[in-house]
Amino acid sequence: NSYTLGQASESIMLIVIVAVVIIMVGTVAYWASRYKKCPSNKILVVYGKVSGGKSAKTLHGGGAFIWPIIQSYQFMSLEPMRLKLDLSGALAANNIGVNVPSTFTVALDTYPAMMNTAAVRLLGMSQPDIEELASEIILGSLRQVVAQMDIEEINKDGETFERNIRELVGKELGTVGLRI
Repeated sequence: NSYTLGQASESIMLIVIVAVVIIMVGTVAYWASRYKKCPSNKILVVYGKVSGGKSAKTLHGGGAFIWPIIQSYQFMSLEPMRLKLDLSGALAANNIGVNVPSTFTVALDTYPAMMNTAAVRLLGMSQPDIEELASEIILGSLRQVVAQMDIEEINKDGETFERNIRELVGKELGTVGLRI
């Protein structure tokens, strides 16, 4: 009988050790799964309770630990968007109609303050919605540039025209965290 009692206590001890190991491995695996790595072609946006009184924490590359319940995360793509836009009938400074077919390539900016702006303004929007917003901003800015220049300036001084477009469009796109 004493031999069976010893075997039973060894079996119980083995079961307890296996259970403790399984619980420890499960706990470590759970906490390890809360660390999210950010690929180089994306921005990691951590939101919920973040430090510094900000509404979101953004990272390009690297990773972050996401606290369960109090934080969540999403990725935002850094893939460039190619927008073909045709501005037609815009009035130049001397009231002559101008057509400006153009192609712009825009993407999220990776400068830290701009990533945060993009997270605040664009997080959760679909790619087509972001493209539509960028197109509206660009077309509005193009109209402003055309309205500030005479038709002769536009035709003869393409470099100034392009610089004016880059400055104004770049500034306006920056308000939502995008760049040309």
